[in-house]
Order: sequence, then C-alpha cells, then structure tokens
Amino acid sequence: MQDFYEVANWDQYQHYSKRNPPWIKLHFALLSGETWVTLDDASRVLAVACMLLASRNDGKVPANPAYVQRVAYLNQLPNFKPLVDSGFLIDASNLLADASTMHTNARPETETEQSQKTEKRQRGASKPALSGFDEFWAAYPRKTGKGAAEASWSKVPKSAHPAIMEAIQKQRNGADWQQDGGRFIPHPATWLNQRRWEDEVTVFSAPSPGHTIITPRPTAGPGSEPIKPLKEIAEDDLPAVPLRALVNQLRGGA
Repeated sequence: MQDFYEVANWDQYQHYSKRNPPWIKLHFALLSGETWVTLDDASRVLAVACMLLASRNDGKVPANPAYVQRVAYLNQLPNFKPLVDSGFLIDASNLLADASTMHTNARPETETEQSQKTEKRQRGASKPALSGFDEFWAAYPRKTGKGAAEASWSKVPKSAHPAIMEAIQKQRNGADWQQDGGRFIPHPATWLNQRRWEDEVTVFSAPSPGHTIITPRPTAGPGSEPIKPLKEIAEDDLPAVPLRALVNQLRGGA
C-alpha cells in the first residue's frame, strides 16, 4: 500500500462538487496561522504544492519525496517533517494502520463470555432486599418515601435493628404519634437518619371506661364560708334581677 499524507482540515477549507478542480482556495487566514508563521520558505512552498496535489486526490498527498519534487517542479527533495510537526500534514498511513489493528483485535465474543455477561446482569437485576427492611417498612406507620427509607436503612448497623423495632411499637402509643391522627409522625428516612429510635417516649393513655375525672371544688379565702355550688344558691342570695335570670338559664329553667 502506498503511504500518503492528508492535509489537515481539508474539508473545512476546500469544497468541490467534483474532483480535479483547475484551482484551489487559499484563505487569507493561512498567512497568520501558526503553521505558516513558524515554517521556513521552503516548507511554505511545499505546503502550497501539497494543497495542489491534494486537490487531485481527495485531500491526500503521496508520501513520496521524489514524485512530489517532479510533479511540483521543486529544486530539491521535499522534507515533509516540518509540515507534519506543525500539524499541517497528518500521516494518514499510520491512522489506517491503527484502525486496521483495532479491527483485527475486535473479535466477536465467545459463547462463554456472553453467558458470563448475562449472569452478571441477572445477578444485578435480582439484587436481594436489605436485611430487615421489609419488617421495618411493614411496622412503621407512615408509608412515605420508601426509596429514601431503604437508603437510610442500609446505613443502620444490624445491631440496632431490634432496638428500632421495639422503639416503633413504643412510639406508636406515644403522645407525639397519636396527636392529630398521626400528623407529626416523621418520614421514615428522617426518623432513621436522626436515630429517632433513641428518643424518650411520653406514653399517651386514654381514661379507662367508668373512670370519673374529679375536679376540685373552688373554695373561698381563709375565714370565709365555702363557695356554694350553683344549684344550692337561693334566688334571694342573688343581688340583681339580670344575674338571677342568668342563673335560671344555666339551671335550665325559664
């Protein structure tokens, strides 16, 4: 295979509807580019000659100094190295060689390799549930943010699992969780992250059936008679008619 170079960014600067054009484009930016400024005069002439030859071969220049000297009417054998070092020319032969090597190394997977990959994917898909999380989720009264709760549960040491389950049962009857129909029950992830199973619990207890709540009767000051209940107050004891009517209403009278 014949070696050749390729002019960098050829498609960007040269647009032809067909090959073998009678002319090429020389952009003014070439004069201020790093390639042109850093090259010597011989390399600059060679750069223009390479562009002329590339126009006949889809942006490629034969890597044959004797041939290029003859067809470009150069006085000496051209030296492509400065153009390659500056990035003006790309060694396309090496690019093809690298691509060929990659293609050779790219072999199809064997049946064993495919089977191993399938097993690995299946193991990832059938990931076992976290130990104890299902029990925690079933016991915790607020079912909000299961994914976040599972992530928080994974950070809890297994030694704390029994204490967590016991705390849930206690806090179910606590004043905070019973208030307003469970409105103040934390999200499960928050409860785990803040180690709320270690909280002290104020137990809420409702009065048992038949239990009577006794309210102490108010008394007067020292040396005075006890204050009578409302029903024991006689009408003559009332100082004014409006107040007498109010007491009658409270008694349920007319």
